[in-house]
Amino acid sequence: MTLEERVQDKILLFDGAMGTMLQGAISPGSPPELLNLEKRDLIKGIHAQYLAAGCDIIETNTFGGNRIKLAAHDAGDLVRRVNEEGAALAREAAGDKYVAGAIGPTGKFLEPWGELSFFQARDIFAEQAAALAAGGADCIIIETMTDLQEARAALLGAREATSLPIIAQMSFASSGRTMGGTDPGTAGWILARMGAWAVGSNCGVGSEQMVQLIGHMIDVPAHLSALPNAGMPRMEGGKTVYPETPGEMAQYVEDFVDLGINLLGSCCGSSPDHTRALKGTLGDRRPVNRKPRRGLVLAGMRSHTVLEAELPVAMSELNGSLDRVDWLQLGEAMAQTGDLALWDLRGSGRELEGLIQAVDAFQLAGGSKLAVAASDPQYLEGALARYAGLALACWSGEWDENPDPFLSQARRFGAGVLLPGGAGLEQRIKRCQEAGFARGELAVLVREPVDLLYPLEV
Repeated sequence: MTLEERVQDKILLFDGAMGTMLQGAISPGSPPELLNLEKRDLIKGIHAQYLAAGCDIIETNTFGGNRIKLAAHDAGDLVRRVNEEGAALAREAAGDKYVAGAIGPTGKFLEPWGELSFFQARDIFAEQAAALAAGGADCIIIETMTDLQEARAALLGAREATSLPIIAQMSFASSGRTMGGTDPGTAGWILARMGAWAVGSNCGVGSEQMVQLIGHMIDVPAHLSALPNAGMPRMEGGKTVYPETPGEMAQYVEDFVDLGINLLGSCCGSSPDHTRALKGTLGDRRPVNRKPRRGLVLAGMRSHTVLEAELPVAMSELNGSLDRVDWLQLGEAMAQTGDLALWDLRGSGRELEGLIQAVDAFQLAGGSKLAVAASDPQYLEGALARYAGLALACWSGEWDENPDPFLSQARRFGAGVLLPGGAGLEQRIKRCQEAGFARGELAVLVREPVDLLYPLEV
């Protein structure tokens, strides 16, 4: 039975921490992922302990197995071997259970806050995901992401490199937001619309606060996953201690079940004893039947809106006459209105460069309602890649030409489509549906007497 089939009638239990189990086995300064090549029996033995404790899914020992992390230890050329072997080891141990190929962050900031581009990150994660799939993983789990943009790049890379279901998890601080200020609901909607099979959270907090975080994701149309730490770490005698006992962690199982959790496990500080306690309380429970919201969602890095009524539209035609300061001022000003910012990109490379500057300013100012009109799919790709949210795409070419490449780019990034009203609307709707869009992902722009956006379905 496939993982997708099994999760329909059973809440599946993940294993716990790998790092906790490897304490003392790793040489100082050596990445634990190299143990997939150097100490295979040790890794298989840890998998076996978690399986004996009752888990349904084991994670590969590949959390830091991306090229950037391994290159820091002069092991960048071992990416494929480390990940493929990590998946193969887990596959050998798992038997009829499932294997999740683990992907963690690169440790680098993405543009505009760092030097790593979105597409460079996408390629790095795609390389890792492909190797995990080749080694026998049943799914990919993207975890411990604190930067929404990096999570998006990892999700896109894994989607384009494999056909496996993808679990996308963010880590939130005790404030309830990521380092970049993203809240759980916003992260969940963005990752789900970009194609995540399951969304959720791991690390960062203990079970009590994890319940609260997942509670903000219950409206999201994806499976839900939660892997809390064994409490909040503290220092005792010069050592990091996670205080949440197996019994204490198990006390929150009912809360997760009531929320409609589909995938449950544990993270830092946990052990097979935590897994055993979770299994003892969870048993073979079926997931609660949630009723996620459906509809058109607009989102920025820090907030999201499920549209249920018309929305005013503020239009700006972007052209090459604008200088850098103008672009930045435009992005910041449009973020303040609360209206939908519709930017019409007409066609030069300079305009795309300027648009990216405007997108950066828009995001930094807290903007969350963005639409981009363009006729060149590459320009749309550049804008949507840079925008760490859910935007609307508006095809400014002729609809009797070929909008399919444009619509394909919109689908890649989870964007909805903004359609011009008037004659031919039903044909435009049909064209979008043929490209894979649901009616709830479409909106209509009405220009008279004022510019307004209307969700096609509420």
